[in-house]
Amino acid sequence: MEKIRLAGLQADVSALGFKCASLGSRIGARAGQRLLAEAVECGIDWFDLAPAYGAGAAETIFAQALAHRRGSLHICTKVGLLAPPQPAWKRAIMPVARSAVAMIKPLRQRIRRSGVTGNRAITLTPQLIRESLENSLGRLQTDHVDLYFLHNATPDALADEAILRTLEDLRTSGKTRAIGVASDQTAVRLAMAANGVFDVVQLALADVTPAIERQARAANIGLIAHSVFGVDATLSLATARLAREPELRARLRASGLQTAADAMLVQARMRNPDGIILSSTTSTAHLRATAKMFERRHDAGAQTLVRDLFENLAGRDPQA
Repeated sequence: MEKIRLAGLQADVSALGFKCASLGSRIGARAGQRLLAEAVECGIDWFDLAPAYGAGAAETIFAQALAHRRGSLHICTKVGLLAPPQPAWKRAIMPVARSAVAMIKPLRQRIRRSGVTGNRAITLTPQLIRESLENSLGRLQTDHVDLYFLHNATPDALADEAILRTLEDLRTSGKTRAIGVASDQTAVRLAMAANGVFDVVQLALADVTPAIERQARAANIGLIAHSVFGVDATLSLATARLAREPELRARLRASGLQTAADAMLVQARMRNPDGIILSSTTSTAHLRATAKMFERRHDAGAQTLVRDLFENLAGRDPQA
């Protein structure tokens, strides 16, 4: 696994990070623990958590699997979202429902669109920020995290002096090594313009424009990108294009890539060459395949192929 020097944190971390959002929701505790152990075996040492992830269970599952390896791992958690309420009856049927939903893709998509699994935004206050971190540290079985994010932060929260002082106090205390903002383009731009208040920002890969990447580099702020495969049809469109264009498919194989998904991972690294790319998966096979794409930087030929594959795909250029 290739390492990168993450600006803001000034630490050498795996270029691929593991997003723990599915631990406890899409997959159960035991399967999640096995997946986390596999991630470490693949060379991943960056783990992205939040109190809301996994219907509120992700931090506990992580600790059960990897608390004994804390010294060799980098952990981030967040404040700003809560998991939806989980009454006793809902927790009881979760294992059965999880299996059914996993087998029926349209059902899974319908449930997501319904909002019943949606997290709840909470109003940030200094007391809430402190208490949330203490609670996360307890669940994670550690005395500090490497990075503490404001999750889906609003412009008002980023301008609140009491909130900013609280974050600085937590960083000074050592309970977190760095502070950041995980949100949309607007909030991320405000965070990067905040004159050294924030160390790292995180947003969807689709929102990582060249301008944002340059701004992060100029401000010496670490950049983390998630949702490599997005929510649009890019992956299926690229797969269809490869199927109907043998020459392009041959170039893909000659570049050492196998699938459109491989090409999207290379594209992610091209967009965020000095930062972390987060992957969320429930499959060890998919995890291994993804990790393999982060063992080395891909050469100019592979990068040219990726640009050609996605250029003007369905009338848009993902590199823009």
